[in-house]
Amino acid sequence: MSGLACTKKVVEDEDAQELRLGEDFTDAHCLSMDEVNLICAAKLGDDLDKIGEPTSTTQTKVFEMTNAYVRRFAKEAASRQTEAFRNLYAQAGLTDFEGAIMVNLNFGDYEEAIAHLPSLARKGDDGILIHSEEKVSKLIDDMADVRRFE
Repeated sequence: MSGLACTKKVVEDEDAQELRLGEDFTDAHCLSMDEVNLICAAKLGDDLDKIGEPTSTTQTKVFEMTNAYVRRFAKEAASRQTEAFRNLYAQAGLTDFEGAIMVNLNFGDYEEAIAHLPSLARKGDDGILIHSEEKVSKLIDDMADVRRFE
């Protein structure tokens, strides 16, 4: 098989717009920046509580860079807020990938959401939108309420 044919197959098999993320992500769960931030903070806190100092796990370059990245971009959400977001997008029938993108990018309206996350405008086998404009707009409003009141 030529290199071009191999590349073409990969392009056809993987398409984030269609939620075809590839076999590496088949059973993977996506996390929002806020969730990763909470996990990193909890790991650092656990190490300090148990040992009194950071462990080799939290002193790796990968952990330090990940922690710095999520602290920069996470919105300092409390665990209750993060849990509320996860419940909202699960109830709306979104995948973990779609939910994490919704939380991370904090869309203002339906048009912005489908521009950045085209899978929200996909149709089912029956030709009807899986997520209606009203459903996505309500989710955006509900997420804004959680941000405002939590």
